[in-house]
Order: sequence, then C-alpha cells, then structure tokens
Amino acid sequence: MDTTPTNFLAGLESILLTSALPDDMRADKRSCATGMLRQKRRQQTLPAEEMQGLRSLKSDQIIVVVPAEQGGATVFMDKDNFVNKVNNLFSDIEVYTLLAEDPTKKQATAIKKKA
Repeated sequence: MDTTPTNFLAGLESILLTSALPDDMRADKRSCATGMLRQKRRQQTLPAEEMQGLRSLKSDQIIVVVPAEQGGATVFMDKDNFVNKVNNLFSDIEVYTLLAEDPTKKQATAIKKKA
C-alpha cells in the first residue's frame, strides 16, 4: 500500500532526527525527498472527469490551452488574444530576425552526416 506524501515525509523526518548524520546531510536528504515527491505529483494523471473536460476545452476552436510559463499550471486563453500576443512577440525585430531561407534541410543534412 502506498503511503501519502505527508506520512512519508513524517517518517523520513523521524528517521533523520534519530540518525547520526550531520545537519547538512539531513537537509540534503529532506530536499531530495521533497523534490522527488513534487516531481511525482506532476506526473500523476488527472481523474477521468477532469481529463474529459480538458479534452473538451482543447477541442473548442475559440480557446487555446497552453502550459503556463512557470509553476506547471495550465492556461486557457481566447484564441484571438493568444494569436495577437504571439504576433506581437515575433514582430519584435530586436529579438527575432526573418531568415532569407528555411535552414531546416541544411541542418538536417548536417546532423545526418555527424551520425
């Protein structure tokens, strides 16, 4: 039977408090354990009802579903607003430069030669 993250951390803390490890190593073990738990939480699947709702929203032609820049959240945006924001970003000529030709084939050939 799987334990809850809270019970796992409580058990780990109990072990660490009674161990002879130096404080810095205990802190490292705590940090590693909480990091692994956070990573596992992100990998968990959504309940069936939420997954069905997300699929429904993704199929809506006037809504765009994108991952947030930070925090692992999901953002729902009006498609027109999203397209306008992206176009504004790409129109900044100090950041993006329009290429004279598509370099994809040349890059693919170079990669194949190295392999």
